[in-house]
Amino acid sequence: MASLLRNPQGVVFVSGGGFIAGQIMQTVISPEPVAFELGWLATDRSGLRLLRAFEAWATEQGATLIKMSANGGAAQRILERRGYAVAEVQMVKKVG
Repeated sequence: MASLLRNPQGVVFVSGGGFIAGQIMQTVISPEPVAFELGWLATDRSGLRLLRAFEAWATEQGATLIKMSANGGAAQRILERRGYAVAEVQMVKKVG
């Protein structure tokens, strides 16, 4: 997180029991700026407040898209209510 705070295109918002961190990046497919969420956790019901702050920051940075991750549950329901849609599924494998 320290590197995100030093990065002019990075951000970390913190609540009493949570955080959201992200960065503005381009993809290999499009040069448009995209706000990528790199971590989002809230144990104090601050998730929506953190998300709103991240969305406002992304807009201020000129992002044309916000990419959030969720694995079902409350986070996905919050995102869907705010207009997010499933765009792809990431497959992960633990190694080592």
